[in-house]
Parts: sequence; structure tokens; C-alpha cells
Amino acid sequence: IPAGIVGLDQYASLYADPPRWFDAGWVDYLAPQLYWNASRPQQDYETLLAWWTSLVAGERYIVAGNYLSELGSAAAWDTAEFERQVALSRAYAGAGSLGNIYFQIEPLRANRDGIRDRFRDVIYATPARPPARPGRAAVFVAPPTLTPDGDGLRIDHPDRAVLRGFVRYTWTEGGWVVRAVLPPDATRVVPGEGDEALSAIRRGGAESLGRRLPR
Repeated sequence: IPAGIVGLDQYASLYADPPRWFDAGWVDYLAPQLYWNASRPQQDYETLLAWWTSLVAGERYIVAGNYLSELGSAAAWDTAEFERQVALSRAYAGAGSLGNIYFQIEPLRANRDGIRDRFRDVIYATPARPPARPGRAAVFVAPPTLTPDGDGLRIDHPDRAVLRGFVRYTWTEGGWVVRAVLPPDATRVVPGEGDEALSAIRRGGAESLGRRLPR
């Protein structure tokens, strides 16, 4: 649909109407398969991503699909290409682009062209909390209780069975940033240097207020 883009019309060929699914509230997010590299202007990644994010309304969002299986198949499919695609996806975060989904896992398992290392050390070096599902962000979640326990703090929560985990934040000049996402069965945390806080996150993405970690 965007100007300059050519290719298969999925509405005509596959009888699929994702914009309608979005408008009707039948899906929480859409994952368009943006399976082309920068050398394909007729399927330009940014043009397509901008069009898909233009459909976003309310709490729904876009998670771009990326063709990791092509890594190393040609000069245009190097690790820098996936860094570029992730950077573009993040550039549209304010418009509702909230992540990437990769097809498929084998290049990561094999660490093809060092992609697993690149993901860990560069592209995804900072942990992130998942976005809330539509209608879930306002669900009340009790904050964790922190009790002194030796050189650390014991973590307790009244609704641990419904939690996805705990989010540990560190204060920086730019605000609170995620330092780590702890599993729901985490029972202890050792404070580090600087200002820190711990919140609880429920399945579905609703998050509690943060509890400051005493230093």
C-alpha cells in the first residue's frame, strides 16, 4: 500500500485483512513480516514499518518480523543489516513499534557470523520489560515487600503466583532504566551502588509502583 512498494497483495492473494483485525480489536499486536534488506527499495523496511505503525491506536502495537535465516546468505545479509533493522524499529517506538520477532532460531543456536554474541553484547545488551497487553496496563499490582536479610534484601509478594517477574531499575541522569528482569520465584536481591528500585510485573504486562532499595 505505501507509495513505491510493490509485491504480493495479501488481501487479494491470501484473503487476510490485518488492518481490519487491528481496528476490530481481535488481536493485541501485529507482526508484519518485513523480510527484506536495504538493497530492496521496492520493499523498503522503513517505509513499510512506518505504514504499519500508522495503523496503531490505543494500547495495541507492532512487532516487526525479521528474516534471520538469511544471515550470511549474501553480502547484503550481514549482522550490520539486522542492527540497522533493529535501530529503525526502535526509532518508531513512539509510534507503536515495540520489538522484533526473528525467523528462525537456528542462526542463534549456531551463532552464525557471531550473531548470538552480537545480540548479547550490542543489540540487546540492556534488558527490557515486555509491553502490557491491551487493557492490562491499568490492572493494579501490589509492589514487592523488601526485608533486610544479611547483606541483601528478602523479596516477598502477596500474589507471586500471577507474576511474570520483578524489574530492577537504576537511576541515571536520563531517568530510571532497567538493570535486570528477575524471575517470579526470585527471593533475594543485593543492593548495588546508586539509587535503585524494584517493581513487580504481572502476566499481561501490568506493573506495580517501584519500591526503593535502601543503600
